[in-house]
Amino acid sequence: MKTASKQKGLAAVELVLITPIIIFLFVINIEVGKFLVENQMLSKMVRNGARFAITNVYGTASGGAIAPLSEIQNMVVYGKPVVADDAAPLLPGLVPNDISLDTSEEFEGFVVVTASHTYTPVFVKIPFTDISFNVSYSASSIMEKRNAL
Repeated sequence: MKTASKQKGLAAVELVLITPIIIFLFVINIEVGKFLVENQMLSKMVRNGARFAITNVYGTASGGAIAPLSEIQNMVVYGKPVVADDAAPLLPGLVPNDISLDTSEEFEGFVVVTASHTYTPVFVKIPFTDISFNVSYSASSIMEKRNAL
């Protein structure tokens, strides 16, 4: 019976000690999940922009033409080729200048659309340090140009 009285409150102390670790692991899981969702979203946006570049070509009779760069950038960032000045991007922090297009001879017959983005987590940095958790990443998509019939 003496050991039972010595252990009273021990479970509460253990809970107090382990709770910060559990919260830390929970936050890490949320941040990794949020990063993966943003990465997948950026990949889909770039793929849609590359598809738009080769399929929405009007007013030209030449084969292998692509849509204008500004429309491709708007398609990736906003989800539509023509937008208002106050339009909100589909991915926070992404701007049209983050989108690049490559149609060089190295990729002859193909269009490569690339987007660069910086992931900003909920907890931007560790308190009292200069360590930042921002992660820069990019996504690319390549599509073959269509030839005129």
